[in-house]
Amino acid sequence: MKNLQYNDLPETLKSKIKEEELLTAYSINNFKKVLIWIVNEELGKQEELEYSSEHNALLSLEERQKDAPCERVVSIPEMGVEILIYYSFELNTNVMYENYQIRPIGSTDVLANSSQIYYSPYKNSPEEVAKGVLDEYKFANTYKSFDRDEKINYWVGILYRLRRQAVESGCEEDVIFDDKLLKKMKEVDQDIEIILHLCLEKLAALEQIDESKLKKAFNKNMSDDLLC
Repeated sequence: MKNLQYNDLPETLKSKIKEEELLTAYSINNFKKVLIWIVNEELGKQEELEYSSEHNALLSLEERQKDAPCERVVSIPEMGVEILIYYSFELNTNVMYENYQIRPIGSTDVLANSSQIYYSPYKNSPEEVAKGVLDEYKFANTYKSFDRDEKINYWVGILYRLRRQAVESGCEEDVIFDDKLLKKMKEVDQDIEIILHLCLEKLAALEQIDESKLKKAFNKNMSDDLLC
């Protein structure tokens, strides 16, 4: 993958995308394809587009799904696990994800699930993903020994880092607040709702922003209102 500037894009793409909309673009296999992330103001997220030089056109979601890599299993004997790797596209944004289902070798029992953006230039290897997920799996037991303040400090650190990463990737800070985030939090702490408001209050103080606005932003993309 080679990073591209707006002026490097094929003319067909420049006729469809405004320069101010472009977040990132990459050429794949020497311009066989071009992967583009643009601003979707309606969603407040990045939207992913894929251009085919062969067809001189943007590919439809159906075409991208058909062209996605096949599902496969990678075995990591030194960790005692195997990883089922499969692919999916995020609803509305069409961002392609590489998903990982981690399980003991020869078993169908799932230890953990994880995913990462497929076209990320900073994508980890399956082995790195497995190690990180297994470390998180072990951490869940350590987390149970934390007192309330330690749990709050842990989540404030996580949320602060995620918000900074969102900004660095060209998105708004609040884009991290969604059901997917809450699901990940509940995998560590099933009762996270009990301290959630305290975490956001401390995060607001750290970032020196209005805590009521932060809580409202948190609720905005959630299926249910968690914070009053």
